[in-house]
This record gives sequence, C-alpha cells and structure tokens, in this order.
Amino acid sequence: MPIHQDRKSNTWFFRFTRAGRSVYKGGFRNAAVAREAEAIAYDRSVSEELHPERKGRELLFQEAVQCYLDMLSQNKKTAYIDRARLGLAEVFFENKKVSEIQPEDIEEFLRRLPALRTAATPRLKTLSEQTKNHYLAGLRALFNRLKNRGKYLGTNPALGVSFKKVPRARVRFLYPAEEKLLSPIVMNDADVWPYYFMALHTGMRIRELMGIRVKDVDLVMDQIFIPNSKTCRSRYVPMSPNVAAFAASQAKGKNSEARLLPNWSYTYLRKHFRDDCAAARIADLRIHDLRHTFAQRLLSKGESIYLVSKLMGHSNVNVTQTHYGHLAVSDLSRTIGMIDGVVSCSQLTVQGLQRDLREAVNKL
Repeated sequence: MPIHQDRKSNTWFFRFTRAGRSVYKGGFRNAAVAREAEAIAYDRSVSEELHPERKGRELLFQEAVQCYLDMLSQNKKTAYIDRARLGLAEVFFENKKVSEIQPEDIEEFLRRLPALRTAATPRLKTLSEQTKNHYLAGLRALFNRLKNRGKYLGTNPALGVSFKKVPRARVRFLYPAEEKLLSPIVMNDADVWPYYFMALHTGMRIRELMGIRVKDVDLVMDQIFIPNSKTCRSRYVPMSPNVAAFAASQAKGKNSEARLLPNWSYTYLRKHFRDDCAAARIADLRIHDLRHTFAQRLLSKGESIYLVSKLMGHSNVNVTQTHYGHLAVSDLSRTIGMIDGVVSCSQLTVQGLQRDLREAVNKL
C-alpha cells in the first residue's frame, strides 16, 4: 500500500480501498508517520470487516464516559471539570448505546442542560451559551478520543451540532487609579500581597504562583521554572530586577522544597482579595484579573502580541489574540498613521497639479 507526498504542501498522505470503501488521510509531516498511520487505519478496517460487533454498538454511553475518563491524563488540570460535565451527560443518556446517539439527541441534551444542572447543583441558577459550548466541546472530545483509541468506530455525532455564537466577554483589568487605591490596602495584607505583587509583574496564573518552590527560582539567570502549567507544559518565566529581589526576600531562610510564597489555598486568596477590593471600593475585580492587567499594560506600551503570548504561557498566539487582540492597537495605530501620510501626500500632489492646470488655463 503506497503512500504519497503532496508536492504543494510537502506533506504525506495515504489512500487505499477496502471492501469497496476508500480510506484517505493526509497532512503527515514525513513518510514514516504516514506509513504508521496507514497501517493502523488498515488494521482497523479489517477488524471492522471481520468483527462488525466491535463498531461500538455494544458500548453504552456510561461505559464510554468511564473509558474516556480512564484515558485522561492524571496531570490534566481540568480533569475534575470534565468529570462533572460528563456526569450530567450520563444522567441524560442513561443506558443509551453510543452508536444510537444522534446530533438531535445532543441538541436536546443542551436544551435540557439548565434543568439538569440546577437539579445537580441547586445554587447554580443561570447557564450561559458559552457554558453550553463547553459541554458540547467535552462531548466532541469524548467521541474523538474513543475513535482514536479504537474503542468506537462510528461517526462523531457531536460534530453535527454547531457551537453557539457568543459575544466576547470584556477583559477586566486594574486601572492605574484603582491600583493607587488598592495597593496600599493589599500591602498591609501579608497573605495576599506576595501574590498580588508577583501576578502584576509576571502575569503568572495564581495556581502557578501557588506551586512555585524555592528550587524553581533561578536568581543567576533571573527566571522562574514552571514544571507543570495549565496546559501541562513546562516553561520559564523571566524576572525583572524588582521581581528577582522580591523573590530572593521570599526565599530567604527556606529550604529548596519549601513554597516560595505563603502556602494558602486558592479559595482563601480569592476571598481575602475580594475583601481588599471591597475596602478600596473597587467592584467587579477578581484576583485572576491581575494577569489580565499584566497583558494589558504590555500591549498598551506597544509590545508584540507574540511576545506577550510567550510571557503569558499560552499554548499558541491565537489564544492571546482571542482574549487580548482588541487591546493590541499600537501596531494598528502606526499602520493607520502610515496610510494617512500616503493619502495626505497624494492629496497634496493632486491639489498642486490642479492648481498648476488652472493657472495654465488662465494664461491662455
């Protein structure tokens, strides 16, 4: 079974026919990867032909959910959220077989989701369209993971349901006038102040700050090592001289395995920060918004959104563009200025030509 290379994109693909059905997949970076994927696809087609009962027809939705959760990485930060969301799907689909689920069933699940969620957690009264999109994304991931592992060979019914279009939420950040009111109050709060200072000057997530150990701080290279971020990737965060001095003061007298910052829970920090904001009469500000403030200040000073994405630890620049793209106006302003200059020069040239033409006509 030969594999082929796309001459335009320089990627590899395979195509073969089995039992009258053509199987194709492309986009592989080299021939070895394409050949391995082709072998897996061929074996799956043979298995489906010889054992049609293995197409997932006997797989119940509850069994599929349990299989999916077992396949999830134990280090995934949002695994508990996936369990909660799929738990509501289990209640709705009950003992229904995976192969019997259609896009219409998933749409009905999303329609009944507010009632299911309220019954499970009475304190949650509202449900936004964005939250429904999260549940739909979870179902898509469930079926995709089952298909990739060969546990289910049917089509993904969640792909037949479109995401709801929702307006982009406003990014809340700390204004300079608000910072003048809030900083003196937080400075007197020894529990929150270290997180407040580090979040504003590094843009790190609060949970990342909670996990920093003394051994992760490199005062020679002026950087902090994050072994396991939200995206399950390690990264280095550079420190300014002020941050390096602050980190050194926090690490003084502690062993290498000790936490760099005070060892408080996220709930505790969030509550105390909310109390500090109330004392400063600042409304609608969360402790996570300090991270937004870091990005906003860099972008407002003309920094590249690509560099800001690296500092924020986003998986790719598209995430940064989605959340903060509307704040990156410096490059756009410079571009508009260049266009105005060209138009102005052209306009002046045209006006000059018209004036010279009128003078020539008058002389005649």
